[in-house]
Amino acid sequence: MTLPLDQQPAEFSPAAQAYIVANADSINQVAQLLGVSASGIAGSIGREITRTSFLSALNTVGHEVAVALLLSTSNANLQLDFAIDEAKFFANPAAFEGDNRGKFAAFTDSMAVDIGPGHINVLTAIQTVDLYAQAYPSLGLQQYIDNPLALVQALVDQNSDVTIKIAGLIALQAQQFFQNGGAPGIDWNALSADQQNALVVSYYTTGQTQIQTDVRDNAYNPFSSGDPTGAAYYLFANNPSLVASALSNNVANFSSTVVNPDGSQTITETTTIGGGLLTKTVISISADGNETQITRYGNGNLNSPYQTEDIVSTGNTTVDTVANFDTAFNFIGGTQTTTTNTRLGTAVQTKKIAPVGGRGEVIDVKPSQEAARDICPAK
Repeated sequence: MTLPLDQQPAEFSPAAQAYIVANADSINQVAQLLGVSASGIAGSIGREITRTSFLSALNTVGHEVAVALLLSTSNANLQLDFAIDEAKFFANPAAFEGDNRGKFAAFTDSMAVDIGPGHINVLTAIQTVDLYAQAYPSLGLQQYIDNPLALVQALVDQNSDVTIKIAGLIALQAQQFFQNGGAPGIDWNALSADQQNALVVSYYTTGQTQIQTDVRDNAYNPFSSGDPTGAAYYLFANNPSLVASALSNNVANFSSTVVNPDGSQTITETTTIGGGLLTKTVISISADGNETQITRYGNGNLNSPYQTEDIVSTGNTTVDTVANFDTAFNFIGGTQTTTTNTRLGTAVQTKKIAPVGGRGEVIDVKPSQEAARDICPAK
């Protein structure tokens, strides 16, 4: 069985690594408090950030609509939705696993939405707060008891550490589940640290009920290459070392400013992780103040499916190009649409880019052959 593109193991994206770097202190603190692995927490969130770059435009837009609907729901209605869904969950937990709720559940059930950088399910988040907030008061989650709207708002806030705290508590659940023999045949204590972290990611991705179902059906093979639960994803390529480097603050930031003889300036800002390029920004400011910015994203591995990306901003024009790939440009009414052949030629993404700044929004994804006809029509 071929896994969907977003579930196929891939090296953690620069965006995932950057998130871990920026939140390394919080991740390490939560891990220490709960007695779990920081890499398990970071790997769980990192996988979610990475896989979203492979979602179709339809899924991306649909998710944004579902989140908008969620945020417009009152606290009272969220409490009611939670009470209804939790009763259903205890009656039949399996109905809430995977796609069993239905593909469009997020549009009709606020508890079915996955939110925030960690794509944490709303029902799961509320249950986790109710279960652990009082037991771990230093996490500061008591404020979200009976206040699901505030919890949802915190989870979607990129500057909040609530995603990390919930992910840490799920990691604690995972560790206890496997230590207590929840998956017969898997000896937690006999596994390497990387394998244990991979199981945490698997639990975070799949949930306890689905793992128990797979174990019952002899279908739980977390370390196999075709594993859809996330364990193989974490172990893919250099992911464990990338996570470790990000968490250990093995990150270097360098900035230099050169004033040229003509009065212009060149500012170079570089961030490396584990010796590999994460971001490099070159800002050129002319003598009359016109600014051009080129930002290159990479992860130090030229064989990675995430190739470097250049963003050039000059005045009111933004040009987005991707190294080693064919790019077509179309300027319509001040908004540029860039069609880029990405992920080593397996798909084509169309990005709509605002006139100044921004990485662009994926608005369409097509198979490479179909897209090639659009970009290079037969004569």
